[in-house]
Formats: sequence, structure tokens, C-alpha cells
Amino acid sequence: MTFPNFSFQPTSGAKIELLATTIISHYQPEVLKGNEAFDIHRFVDTKLEDMTGVMPVYTNELPPEIFGLTDSAENRLEIQAALAEDPLSETFSVRRWHMKQVTALCMFLNSGQ
Repeated sequence: MTFPNFSFQPTSGAKIELLATTIISHYQPEVLKGNEAFDIHRFVDTKLEDMTGVMPVYTNELPPEIFGLTDSAENRLEIQAALAEDPLSETFSVRRWHMKQVTALCMFLNSGQ
């Protein structure tokens, strides 16, 4: 098995913040006013593929300790189906946080930064 050799230039927190703020201001500007939380599920389901070419796939095939992953070879974001199915579970907030992280990675890697 071979692994691709990825090399990325270091990026400042300011650049990451600018990218996040730009996306939020276009998609859900109320978040920047402090009026609501960012709706990561709706964003992934309705905007991610159009903005990045990365297709979100909800699956039950990931091990339980892995909430999501970015498959760069297939250009997919694989997400545990439980994230969409059980918002009242005790691990939902941890899973939601992880979903934000892998989604941000998709956005960042496809932003040309």
C-alpha cells in the first residue's frame, strides 16, 4: 500500500479565520451577529459539494470511534449516519464538533490557501 505525500504550506490563524468568516457571512450571516449557531448539517447537505466538489456520504460502515473522515482519493466526506439520526445522544455534541472539523478541512483544502 502506498500513501500520497501531501505537503501544505503553514497557514496563519488569521487566514483560517478569514476563510471561515467569509463562508459564514455568505451562507448564514446571522451567526456572525451572535443570534444563532452555525447549522453544520444543513451546510454539509446543501452547500459542501457545490462549493468544494467533495460529496458528503452518511454511512454506518465507519468504526464507532471514528465520527467522520475525508477521503481525498474519492473526493468524499464520510460521516457516521448516527450524526443525522440521533441528535439527542450523549456524544452528539462531540460528533457535531468533529463534523465541523472535517468539513472545515474540505473547505480549506479546496480554497486554494
